[in-house]
Amino acid sequence: MMSTPSVTPRMDSSNKWMVLLIVNMGTFMSTLDVGIVNVCLWNEWRNFKGTHRRVP
Repeated sequence: MMSTPSVTPRMDSSNKWMVLLIVNMGTFMSTLDVGIVNVCLWNEWRNFKGTHRRVP
């Protein structure tokens, strides 16, 4: 029986940097979105004169 050598695909360095850039941008945008939503929800809650007892 002859075995064939396994061939692993190689990534060049530019693809690795592009993947890192995309992951970092996604993480940053997610963090930014959560921060904005938390501030907006708090402001809207105060605009409608919510109390701590009314929050479920």
